[in-house]
Amino acid sequence: MLSIVVPVYNGEKYLAEFIDILLSQTCQDFEVIFIDDGSTDNSAALINASLSKGNFSFFFQKNKGAGAARNSGLSRCKGDYVWFADCDDRFSVYFVERMYGVAKSSNSEVVVCLSDNFVHSTGNYEINDYSVRKDLLPNDYQKGFSPHSVQRDFFHLFVWWPWDKIFNLNFIKKYNIQFDELRSTNDLFFVCLACLLSTRITIIEEVLAHHRINNPCSVSNNRNRSALNALIALEHLFSELKTQKLLADRKVDFYNYLVGFLSWHFLTLNSVNSLRLYSKAVSFVKKEFPEVAPNSMEIYYDQNKELANLLMKLNLKNFFLWRVRNC
Repeated sequence: MLSIVVPVYNGEKYLAEFIDILLSQTCQDFEVIFIDDGSTDNSAALINASLSKGNFSFFFQKNKGAGAARNSGLSRCKGDYVWFADCDDRFSVYFVERMYGVAKSSNSEVVVCLSDNFVHSTGNYEINDYSVRKDLLPNDYQKGFSPHSVQRDFFHLFVWWPWDKIFNLNFIKKYNIQFDELRSTNDLFFVCLACLLSTRITIIEEVLAHHRINNPCSVSNNRNRSALNALIALEHLFSELKTQKLLADRKVDFYNYLVGFLSWHFLTLNSVNSLRLYSKAVSFVKKEFPEVAPNSMEIYYDQNKELANLLMKLNLKNFFLWRVRNC
């Protein structure tokens, strides 16, 4: 059975459609665990009204964020695989059949599907070619692959969100992998670490998930209230890579990811929070990469080279100029 964990915060606009998608799945071998994260709208009533329609359960918690809600749902799972779905996204009616079927037949710890973007403001779908970077995959990835077979730039292989992936539950419990209980960037640690620790990842080359973007209510559009969370999540992942002895072969990969990931945050936060995050990021880099001098570490992408150097030494003036040029 597949366990589906759904964190909900003020999701009444999307719940009816999402529940219909669940009830329309071509494979119904699943349970659904809704965790209401302190909603103030009509979400709880909508979920309660649906409980008799399927193998659904509902739990309420005070508002702690999606990471805490996912952890709460994870502790209640009874299946052998788990999927963390967001109710504002859209999914194919074949999602469970394809993802769970392949997971069972391949004995994979992680199964990943392709996705596209559903543009909230227009109702259109857009191609998404970055959630799975096929150019970074090993040549024989179609058979399933180990993360060790990814030779370069591992951290850009996937986007580290959970809704286009399912995970073997015994594997997750074996390593006691939990979501960061942060208001934003709470999924990076869980998803990336699970993929790194796995022995087999399988990719389904079908678009089974449609990620809603340009949603003004989404947490990602309110990151200025938690501007440092991106770095906190990176620091947690970096620390765990040390503990799991995974860092030695991935340090250059990690630094390249850090630069690219933080670049997006620097350019999308307001100027005050961008400068705060930059100052903290420089402190982290100086502490954890003391052996690195400007231009001495390989930077995979030309557009990140200037920022990589700016992260080696605090220079607020040059950072401000970089931000002005790139915003």
